[in-house]
Amino acid sequence: MSSALLALLLVLPLAAVALEPAAAAPEPLDGTCPAGDRSCAGASATPTGKYYWANQKGDLNRTGLSAHSVPFDLRRQAPAWRWTDPEPGVIRATPLIDDRLNLYMSTINGRVIKLSPEGSVLWTYRSKYGVQPSVPALMDGLLFGNTEKGWIYALDMETGEEVWAVQASNGTAGDTASMFAASGVVVAATMVPVGRETNNALVALSSRDGAHKWTHLMTGYNIYNFQGASPGDGTMVFMDSSGGLYRLNLETGAMLWESGIADRQASFFTTAAAVVGPNDVVYCVSNYGKYSDGDHGFVHAYSLSDGKPLWRTNVTLHAKQAVAIGRLAGSEGLSVVFGIGTNPG
Repeated sequence: MSSALLALLLVLPLAAVALEPAAAAPEPLDGTCPAGDRSCAGASATPTGKYYWANQKGDLNRTGLSAHSVPFDLRRQAPAWRWTDPEPGVIRATPLIDDRLNLYMSTINGRVIKLSPEGSVLWTYRSKYGVQPSVPALMDGLLFGNTEKGWIYALDMETGEEVWAVQASNGTAGDTASMFAASGVVVAATMVPVGRETNNALVALSSRDGAHKWTHLMTGYNIYNFQGASPGDGTMVFMDSSGGLYRLNLETGAMLWESGIADRQASFFTTAAAVVGPNDVVYCVSNYGKYSDGDHGFVHAYSLSDGKPLWRTNVTLHAKQAVAIGRLAGSEGLSVVFGIGTNPG
C-alpha cells in the first residue's frame, strides 16, 4: 500500500481527554479582521505584532489558528492571480504575510521573494550564505532567516536589503525548521559541532544587530524541524525529536523546566513539535519507537507553568505532524487537529 494512503486526519476534542477544564474558546471567526486588530473575533492567542502571518503556523503559540475564513471549496473560486517561479527553486517554507498583505516566500536555493497583494514581485533577496531550508519569521520590520552554512540574517522588509548577517555556527541541518522571533530575540536550530546529520543546539541572537545572547546545547537528544512556541511572556517552549519538552527563558537561555516522555530514547523519532494552547496547556506529538520500526504515535499534554504531565493518548499510527488547535465549527470547546500515518515519499 502506498504510504500516502496511510495518512489520516485526527481531530481530538479536548473536552473528552483533558484532566483539567479548558479555557474559553475564541470568538467565532467572521473573516472581517482588519490588519493589526488583535481584538478581532477569533484572533490568535498570542499576537505577533501587526502582521497577518508572521511565522510558521501564524502566531507565537504555533496554533495554526487564523481569524479569517476561506471558501469551503476553493475549486469554485478562481484564484485572483498566479505566480510561477522562473527558477528551479523548491518552495517548502510557509509563505508569510505582513500588515499590507504582501507575501514573503523563501526558496531552498537561497532566495526570499516579496510579492505584492496583486502578485507582482517587489524584490528578491539572494543569499550569499548557501541554501536555506528553514521557514523565516517577521518581527519589527525585519525578516529573519538562516542557511545550511550556519548563517543567520535579517532583511529590511521594505527594501529586501540585508541589515545584518552572523555566522552562528559552521553548519545547520537541512530539515524544515522554523525561525523563532519574539521579544527582541531570534532563535535558530543548528549543529555543534558541524558534521552531524541533525541539529543539536539552539542559538539566540539579538534581533537588533545579531549579537550573540546564548546557546543551548542538547544532551543526548536531537532537534528536528525546530518549532519554538511561546505564550508571549518572554519564554519559549520546544520539543526534541524523541518527545522531550523544554521551556527556556528567552533573554538568558536558562531552562525553566524539562518534561516530556520520561522513558524516551534518542532513537525515538518524530518530525512534529510542541504547540502552546490558549488554555496554558502545551500539546506535543511524538512516536514511541524508532522511525522505521512498528512505532506508534501519541499526543501528550503538559501544564505550561511547570511542565506537569496532564494526559496522553495513543493514536496507533505514526504521528509526525504538530497539532493545530482551535474551535471547530459546531464545537463548544477547543480541539486539536493533526495528521497521522507514514510520511508520503
